[in-house]
Amino acid sequence: MCPYAAPAARRPRSSFARLIPRAMFVDLLAAGLFAVSLLPFITGYCAYSYGRSFWLWFALGFFLPILSYFVLFALILRQQLDHGQRLLNEAKAVLAAAEEAERAVKE
Repeated sequence: MCPYAAPAARRPRSSFARLIPRAMFVDLLAAGLFAVSLLPFITGYCAYSYGRSFWLWFALGFFLPILSYFVLFALILRQQLDHGQRLLNEAKAVLAAAEEAERAVKE
């Protein structure tokens, strides 16, 4: 290589690349992915705790994040406001506690 030759042309960096170094970009990307996946996990956990499929609501929360959260909230609210369903849930809890006490007495 000739010492008097012009330096090789470098590709100009974009304005975004000049502002944020690569390591920081990877950190921001990881934080963004965590933030995006937080709502699907919350939606899936709420659905699972009320007897619905975790993976179905996780997928819905991932593809339709805000909408799925409000739909699940409406379904849970409807279930909680239904007096018959609430009495049935209370009866199941009492029955489960009685069966657990009976098992403890037998042992």
